[in-house]
Amino acid sequence: MTALLVLAIALQIADSVTTYTALKNPKLGEGNPAVRWIIARVGLLAAMALKTALGVGIAAALYAIGSELWMAVVCAIYAFVVVNNVRLLRRHG
Repeated sequence: MTALLVLAIALQIADSVTTYTALKNPKLGEGNPAVRWIIARVGLLAAMALKTALGVGIAAALYAIGSELWMAVVCAIYAFVVVNNVRLLRRHG
């Protein structure tokens, strides 16, 4: 397993944990309309589990086809998302 795959999985988990934590605060909302739609239908915890599973599946597929460039792109995007979530959590407690 490459370091990029491990990082991608860790970032997916970090995104779901920070998103879950942030959305427990009534001052904050989900910015992604697709994720908002899923949360409205299955609930927050199930939506985070589904989102994580999908993200890990995409990372595994990219790993399987040997696309390290796209895995790096996915990692960069999710690193930004996690940092943004942490900033929101720090700002809004």
